[in-house]
Amino acid sequence: MKTLIKTCLLLVLLVSTTTFAQSLFVGPISTFNVSANSYTASKLVRMEMIKTDQYQVLDEYDMMEMENSSDLDSCYSKTCLVDYGKRLGANIAVSGSIDKIGAKIIISLKMIDINKNEIMKTATHQFDDQELELQRMIMIVVNMMLGIENDPELLKRLSFKNEQITSTNVGRINNSGPRM
Repeated sequence: MKTLIKTCLLLVLLVSTTTFAQSLFVGPISTFNVSANSYTASKLVRMEMIKTDQYQVLDEYDMMEMENSSDLDSCYSKTCLVDYGKRLGANIAVSGSIDKIGAKIIISLKMIDINKNEIMKTATHQFDDQELELQRMIMIVVNMMLGIENDPELLKRLSFKNEQITSTNVGRINNSGPRM
């Protein structure tokens, strides 16, 4: 009898989580000075959102079926994303930017509630210039935005270290050479 109750409770819980999951689409991610283009960055963010298993993420093919789907490529503002999300029938839009400035990569993401027309959550983090780790950097920012704990060691390895500036041999005296 107890196992039957537990099974029914588990089934109700499973059905309720899948029924009430909100749909989400990932809009274009602006890129500056990194090797990944906007399409690749959007694909990486979409993949990391799917891995969290918190939302029903629309794939790129669902978004391409819409009329004027090429308009999404230049859609970065909240107003444009809300309009596009309404046409898609999604509840949430995600967009942001990946910028390489100097020796750091800055990733900023935002979640927009389409029905309320307001920004729900944002997350920004600065990373060391390690472009090969771009997917892990995106995973860290997605987790921060959704309140999922990140691996502290991974975060420490990839985060930008704002260390003191050290001298680069400016004004250094060289005493090597012949002596008299």
